[in-house]
Amino acid sequence: MGMSASQARFLTLTAKKTNTEYEGQQINQQRTMLSNESSNYYSQLASLPVPTPPSPSDYTKISYMFNDGSATNTITSLIATPSTASTGIYKLNYTQQIPTDTMKINGQSKIAQITIEASSMRYFINEAELVPPVTIDDNWNLSITEEEYMRNHLKFSIPEEVVDSMSYEQVKEKLTNEALTFKYYQAMYPDTEFIMYYQDTGNGNYNPVFYKRPTVSDDEMVNNYHFIGAAQLVYACRQDSRGNLNIADEESMRLHFSCSMPMDVVNSMSVEEMKKKLLLEVQYVKMLEEKYGIEPVVAPNYVDKSSFKVIYKKSPEGAYEPQFYSDADLENMDYSEKTGLSIGALNNYVYGREMETKEIKNVDAKVEQDSSGRYISIYIYDDEQHIDGTKYSLTATTISDENGYNDAMNQYYYEKALYDKKVQDINAKIEIIQTQDKNLELKLKQLDTEQNAISTEIDAVKKVISKNVESSFKTFNA
Repeated sequence: MGMSASQARFLTLTAKKTNTEYEGQQINQQRTMLSNESSNYYSQLASLPVPTPPSPSDYTKISYMFNDGSATNTITSLIATPSTASTGIYKLNYTQQIPTDTMKINGQSKIAQITIEASSMRYFINEAELVPPVTIDDNWNLSITEEEYMRNHLKFSIPEEVVDSMSYEQVKEKLTNEALTFKYYQAMYPDTEFIMYYQDTGNGNYNPVFYKRPTVSDDEMVNNYHFIGAAQLVYACRQDSRGNLNIADEESMRLHFSCSMPMDVVNSMSVEEMKKKLLLEVQYVKMLEEKYGIEPVVAPNYVDKSSFKVIYKKSPEGAYEPQFYSDADLENMDYSEKTGLSIGALNNYVYGREMETKEIKNVDAKVEQDSSGRYISIYIYDDEQHIDGTKYSLTATTISDENGYNDAMNQYYYEKALYDKKVQDINAKIEIIQTQDKNLELKLKQLDTEQNAISTEIDAVKKVISKNVESSFKTFNA
């Protein structure tokens, strides 16, 4: 290699080395920036508040109770006064629960509404007419045998085109099922007249539904009657200002109870037993009207209306107890055009016990504690001198605020989900930075390798140049 070529190569290698050094500086600067960015993300991770689950102990407290006859009292607060330190007297606040005999909501029921045209004694649920059920004897013979009459029976409540599309075997099977179901009701309510119709249950299915034939007074032409299952709701008994019941004779009494009770049970009751039940109906309706602010029905004696209708249900003990339904609710309820059933359910009311709660405030009281600091008894004073106090034993009960604890746990799960999301997002960003840093590190290593190779070549070129210079000097000095 000549002198000029060696010099040119040396300059090229020197420039290349300078360029790789510059690239290395740029990469180191980028890595420094990535390191600072990564450090910021780690600082964010460290500064994130870590959610902690609630402690059950924070949602439990010790409640003190004492009994006063049938009343159960729960202490809500003991407030110290300026004289408490010297007298030991606190201001006591507590809630008192007293069992009270009352009319209460027992549950809710679906109601069926039947319209009766008394002039023709025809019964309807919307457009479907209710008719006496088909019967079957012990030899499986139906009371209707001709196909035409079978189909006509179904057409009272099933659309004509649906009945016409059924085969004879399908019609007969449907009537047989109806008759067998009716046998079950006959066994439950012997000597009771029933009517029925086919209820549209959807998807082209029609099932038989049975009701006791409603009782209709002579002066009624068109009216709505209400049923739960097969049993009819009737107006509760009324009493005039002279104490006379509007259901007074034995036949009317038995008719009243037979609307929802089996006839054998009704027939087993004496007139005095039935009168006693009717007087209870009068009393219960008065209690309902007073409790719920319902205006009593004011009408002439010949109108057998009441603000409530009644049905008798068999209790677990075997007795038949009255359930009451608001007549206004029954009339104002919306009923399905398809099934005749109420859209929604109505409250029913029964006689029973409820706990009446009172707040007792600012009573003077003194408490006694055991060696552990728990209250064991309390004195409640009626006089300002605090002489005649009534002592009550205290019972300590641990009460857990489950709703509060569950709400706190739900809040914890929500905050933890947010925390985990933030951690995942930050870790994802750090992972990207680490990948970028590794790529830069690989590039820097490549530059180091390239720079080492350039340095080696520069050294070789320097030697060549040095030899050329030395050779030139020897030539000129010869």
